[in-house]
Amino acid sequence: ETLSEKSFLLYPNPVSDQLYLKFDRNDDSVHYQIIHISGKMMMEGYTDQNINEYQIDVNHLPVGMYQIMINSSGNVSKIKFVKY
Repeated sequence: ETLSEKSFLLYPNPVSDQLYLKFDRNDDSVHYQIIHISGKMMMEGYTDQNINEYQIDVNHLPVGMYQIMINSSGNVSKIKFVKY
């Protein structure tokens, strides 16, 4: 997946407690939303600026299929992941 010139990796997938976003480069903060397969937004936030890895605590999310939407400067990417 590519966001403009920023490519990123989401891991581990499936996840039980901590989800990581790893960016090739991240000058600006990135907005993310975690959406349940039913369409309900479960959480959202912003990454810190000038980091290349960001940790999201998903331990409280119910088991199921989710999608994370990453928005960086108007460029949106979506990746599905499983919470177990």
